[in-house]
Amino acid sequence: MQIIELYIKGYNRINGSAKGFTANKLVDTTAEFTQIIAIGDIVTNLRTNEVAKITAVDSDTQLSISDDIFVSPNYDLYRIESDYFRADLFEDESVVITDSLLNVKDIKKVFTPFSQQFNLPASKLNNKLFRHYENFNIENSFDARYRHDAIIKLNGIDYKKGQIQFKSVSLKDNKPHAYKVVFYGDAVELKEVLGDTKLSGLNFPNSLNFEYNSANIFNLFTNTDSQITSTYGSTDVLVPNIQHTKNMRYSTVDGYKDDITDTELSYTDLKPAIRCRAIIEAINNTFPQINLTGFFNSTPFSNIYMWLHKNEGYITNAVEGGSRFVSRSRFRNPDDNPLDYNWTSSTGGVGDIRPAYLSSPFRRYEVTINISTVATDNYDLLVTHRNGATLLDETGLSGPLSKTFRLTQTHSNPTALDFTVQITSDNTIAMSHTLNVAYQQVLSPLSPSFILVYTANYTAANSDVSNEFIIADQMPEMKVMDFLSGLFKMFNLVVFKDGDNIDVQRASFYMNIGNKYDITKYVDMSTSNIERLFPYKEMEFKFKSKKSFLVQYSDEIQGIPFSQENYPETGAEFDGGVYKVELPFEKMMYERLSDEFGNQTYIGQGAMLDKKFDPTIGAPLLLAIAYEANTNNELTIDGTTPTHYRRPSNLTGFSWAAGYRRMQLNFGLEADEWLGEIPSQNTNLFEENYFDYVESVFNKKGRMLKVDAYLPLSLITKYKLNDRFIINNTSFRINSIKTNLLTNKTQLELYNKEEYASQINNGQVAYLDRVAQLTSPSKTSTTIDLSWTAVTGVVGYEIILNGGVLATTVGTSIKATPLEPDTTYDISVRAKYNVSGTDLYSFDTGITVTTLPPPVALAEDGDTLITEVGDTIILE
Repeated sequence: MQIIELYIKGYNRINGSAKGFTANKLVDTTAEFTQIIAIGDIVTNLRTNEVAKITAVDSDTQLSISDDIFVSPNYDLYRIESDYFRADLFEDESVVITDSLLNVKDIKKVFTPFSQQFNLPASKLNNKLFRHYENFNIENSFDARYRHDAIIKLNGIDYKKGQIQFKSVSLKDNKPHAYKVVFYGDAVELKEVLGDTKLSGLNFPNSLNFEYNSANIFNLFTNTDSQITSTYGSTDVLVPNIQHTKNMRYSTVDGYKDDITDTELSYTDLKPAIRCRAIIEAINNTFPQINLTGFFNSTPFSNIYMWLHKNEGYITNAVEGGSRFVSRSRFRNPDDNPLDYNWTSSTGGVGDIRPAYLSSPFRRYEVTINISTVATDNYDLLVTHRNGATLLDETGLSGPLSKTFRLTQTHSNPTALDFTVQITSDNTIAMSHTLNVAYQQVLSPLSPSFILVYTANYTAANSDVSNEFIIADQMPEMKVMDFLSGLFKMFNLVVFKDGDNIDVQRASFYMNIGNKYDITKYVDMSTSNIERLFPYKEMEFKFKSKKSFLVQYSDEIQGIPFSQENYPETGAEFDGGVYKVELPFEKMMYERLSDEFGNQTYIGQGAMLDKKFDPTIGAPLLLAIAYEANTNNELTIDGTTPTHYRRPSNLTGFSWAAGYRRMQLNFGLEADEWLGEIPSQNTNLFEENYFDYVESVFNKKGRMLKVDAYLPLSLITKYKLNDRFIINNTSFRINSIKTNLLTNKTQLELYNKEEYASQINNGQVAYLDRVAQLTSPSKTSTTIDLSWTAVTGVVGYEIILNGGVLATTVGTSIKATPLEPDTTYDISVRAKYNVSGTDLYSFDTGITVTTLPPPVALAEDGDTLITEVGDTIILE
């Protein structure tokens, strides 16, 4: 019998905002620390994630802490929690943990370990932990609105880290008897942290914004990657040839013109696209408590962009012919520069209050916007909170004015002073505006009246309404969690916690690199069940939306939905329903134009027009962008003929994997719209990410084995869900593991598909010894060194980079090069054998490695460049 220990963190949990600065102190002039804080409690700076322990309670408003984690000028949000506290458990209480990462019965879901509800005794210790939750009148009681960090230990060894969810307390004779809780694994925090935040609420760097004019759109539409990087700092924003209003055609007589208005392509007919990897970086910047890594940091993923199509037609639904002009100023914590507002004055000695938070429904901020302008042009005023809530929306305004709105606590978590003031017009307007921010609180909890506590005044750094393209304003309407969920399903990703990071890996790689454990002697074969592996007759993979005319006509004419995949084709003969994997994204079909004689041109394009050729919106569109030569000078824009342009595509470049493979952003295998044929060396979303699993679950020999085992602690605390278990010389993959931590009894769901179809095609067989101890002893920004232990009987090794063969060798080390800086690579090594004259390979042994960031140039003096690598200064 195991010794089970449960440690819960944060039974005492409060939030607030630091409002003063003293070394190794936390100062909050609105707090009441002496009533609720204990020495040893943990305080976290929620902006930096820095942690310190409370060493002394100096007063109601000041704490002494072990490290100086609150530094001017950032009045950061903090959280104070009790340290991990060992809870009492019933001696005979079962704690049952179910663990599953990629469940063949529901592969579109992201799983995390969870427990059945279990009971904790209402002991003296636990009553202190839960602070007599049954008593409504106790102030600062246990806060059941949150999930609280927890650790389960087995015989003193960490088994699972996650969160405890408090469910209820049962009473006997009006006294607490047991507390009911549920344990959840680490990855559950993702949805909780992101909440309902929209893509438009993310913190994108100001460097991505640009003036929306013909010169900038032309550059982003036609220039080389190096030219764009030199001018704009990166290629994270490009302009593909997708029209939002016109239906462009080409003839040798009239050239490249709209079929209806007979006008040529103009810069206002195009909208930019942003690299999806830049969206992930914005998520990490906005929510520093999470850090999405792995596949999202890979070269293949960097090929994919999202079209910035928020409204049908012209940008921001402006008058025909161009975008509206905008002034956008964000009032936020001053940790991002340059700041959009300058603090000018305050009452009450509080100083700059931008870092403040609302942590009580009895307090609020009243914000007055004062606009000054001599212009008579009409303009609209919109104020939105970071979470997407509209605080003020006024249209048809003119001249100077004053408008007021209020900020209140919107949920159980503190509400940040983070809002955006946006002024739009059909014309440029010279104006200025100021903010008066008044902090108010109720006179008493029983009074509805608010009294003024202090005010602070701010002046916008720039209020002029100009023609700027602001990335956040143009993001399609979508929640951040829905965006990530769509990517998880698109690439069949598995998500798990790795230290402070949330690691995201393609299942097609991760599930093939696990270890093997022979558990035969631990299995109770006296009773077992063998079941059908998959209770469905068919699987359907598709995109949610198809609003553009070309893809709609294609579906009608072909009778087979473009980009969709159904498996198997004869699925209707099987028993069961249809299992659907649907992405929340748009699917557009692009086209290569021909002239009036039927000759193909070098113009590739897309059009977000419906079957009536009217502008339409659709769901967010993901695409690849090709840099195409304007070989015959057929494409023109605003009277200029570029040498190259950016062509939209459903086919990524030759960098999806080593070996020059490309990825079709379709589930079904389609002829490429530009090539007019199925390209060589390509794969698609279904083949690359789902085929192995789908072929397994529909395989006639596929079975689900349900069997009990009594696994040793050494294995319970070590196994990973991509490992394989061997029973009586038969190897199984893990579907789920349900472990009773009290008795060690484990209910296993295993399926008998040792070799996936892709492995069979690669000549890989399970019985051949794999490479062991694959490591990366060193790396640079462009290289990764690999080494491994020699395998007896092999004739060589293949090194696999992102799914393609990078190199072959007979040695046990190699340098992978050239690689991209600060990029994550899936690397594996497979052993090659010659068996009776046939080349066969072992299963892969894999690791994930991220190259170093590029060297940072510090100075340049003649031919000597000084760069910084880590803490070392190198003269080159």
